Amino acid sequence: TVDSLYTYLGGQPWRGEKAVSFFRRLCNDETGNHTTLEYYLSALLLDKQLPAFVEAWHSLYEAEDSLPHRYKEALFLYEKMHPSVTPTVIDEAMNEQWHAYDSLKHELSGTSGEGNYMRRKFGDTYWWYYQYN
Repeated sequence: TVDSLYTYLGGQPWRGEKAVSFFRRLCNDETGNHTTLEYYLSALLLDKQLPAFVEAWHSLYEAEDSLPHRYKEALFLYEKMHPSVTPTVIDEAMNEQWHAYDSLKHELSGTSGEGNYMRRKFGDTYWWYYQYN
């Protein structure tokens, strides 16, 4: 039931409270659980709130060794967008994929069908979702 789901997550949303705000409140009040944190971080990524995601990840996430792949991609993208940030994701395969993505993006920049072509090549990455979707 809905009530059992809210109990599992750690609390009830306030009237009119958006999902991201609800998850953030539960995480910050420490009434939520790990699933609540995953919902919160995923909601931030879906809303393309990359700076808020990075801030929440740094302050709330503890298992750095087992980061989900999409989280790694999001952190990697943030680091590429902010070169002064010390890299946290050191993944050679991801770095190679990023160079291929970035090169193709610059090559196709402004052309008709750019987003479609990028989707065919990189539609399974957070980078494509963030920049084209």
